Amino acid sequence: MNVNVEYNFKMIPLSYIHPPLREVREFMSEEGFADLLQDIKTRGLINPITVKELSNDKFEVIAGARRFECCKRIPLDPVPCIIRNETAKDSEFIKLSENFKREDVNPVDEGLFYIHLVDTYGLNDRDLAEATNRSVGYIRSRMSIISGDEMICHAVKDQVIGIGVGLALNAIISQEKRLFYLKWAISEGSTVATVERWVRDANLESGPFNPDQAPGILDAPISKGTEMLFPCEVCGAMYGINFTYIFRTCA
Repeated sequence: MNVNVEYNFKMIPLSYIHPPLREVREFMSEEGFADLLQDIKTRGLINPITVKELSNDKFEVIAGARRFECCKRIPLDPVPCIIRNETAKDSEFIKLSENFKREDVNPVDEGLFYIHLVDTYGLNDRDLAEATNRSVGYIRSRMSIISGDEMICHAVKDQVIGIGVGLALNAIISQEKRLFYLKWAISEGSTVATVERWVRDANLESGPFNPDQAPGILDAPISKGTEMLFPCEVCGAMYGINFTYIFRTCA
């Protein structure tokens, strides 16, 4: 990204500004949006919206899409803006940087945006890692969840399972078994470590699949004691160091 890019400040009419042609997050959550809206109503727009010029008197938002939406709803017109003379690729990286400041970016939305950058600009995972200051493993995990099982991808996007669990479930070879364990993980909850045991047992088992005899389910942990957690460098999921399990047995 060019750090010496020229920019200037300007008050721009709302009608001249267009939302991002492609945003990192597919949907804008209402969570926290009402607070931001009220804050702008009360204090005004403290941080200007960053835009790039498309043509004469036409601009695209490249950072501050939520603030721009608030300005439209108030309405705040004209809008304080910073105009940056960016290339199309650098504008996309600014969008990434803006969204990484927030912790609630959906990993599926991230993965789709990474794939868009790869397809559009011929970038690879190392290029993306360098541009976003993330590990290569982090980038690959986001793109991998997109290319995996569609139902698992939807479950991660809907936030009913974490990306670590989703990536582990994708390692189950049989689609029938994969969807069975996915439903179990959604209904009962699961850790990555538990899913990895399911994967090992499910892929070793041969013959017709009997859900009533699914390996790994009957001996799944019933309760878990106090544990020390640490984040995975790849997917960000929290892993336990010390576990205490209670098992049901017949003896």
